[in-house]
Amino acid sequence: MIFRTRLPESDLLTGARVLNSRELDALRQNTMPALYDMESAAVCAAARLYLGPHQMLFLRYATDTGGESVTPESLRAGGEAHLDAVLEILEDYGAYAHQLPGPVNPAGDDALEVLIQEMRCSETMSIQLRQMHRYARLTGFPWEDMIREFHDQDRLPVPGRKEGKDVLVCIRTRLYTQTV
Repeated sequence: MIFRTRLPESDLLTGARVLNSRELDALRQNTMPALYDMESAAVCAAARLYLGPHQMLFLRYATDTGGESVTPESLRAGGEAHLDAVLEILEDYGAYAHQLPGPVNPAGDDALEVLIQEMRCSETMSIQLRQMHRYARLTGFPWEDMIREFHDQDRLPVPGRKEGKDVLVCIRTRLYTQTV
């Protein structure tokens, strides 16, 4: 989803590792996005165990260009200058979130419950799997075809929880990269 805002924008690259000197030079020469963000990547990586991409919203507030010092006063002034636009974004996101359907397959869905059993899911794995299933439904991802493929390849049912975790990682990778 894309929200048009009144906020000033810049290109942003989000990654989970420190850039090497060649990558930093490319960033400085503007052949890469102007900002490199590691914090949002870390939050997203941790949250995606329990949330789908449709449930995350990141707003980055860049206060400096890396050279000058940042003071509490400059943070406050910058934040206050854009407060109305940020509130507008949050209201738009809230309106969007209220349009989403409720749980697509709540606990009790027979096929999903069977899959949870076949994967030997712990409670945490069950929550993750339900979340992925909901995201698949919302995006039109061919969930049933993927699960059928796992059965055809004798990857389901699994003999133990370790193998179930392996299947869960594979499902997550396919779903969030949208490949079957």
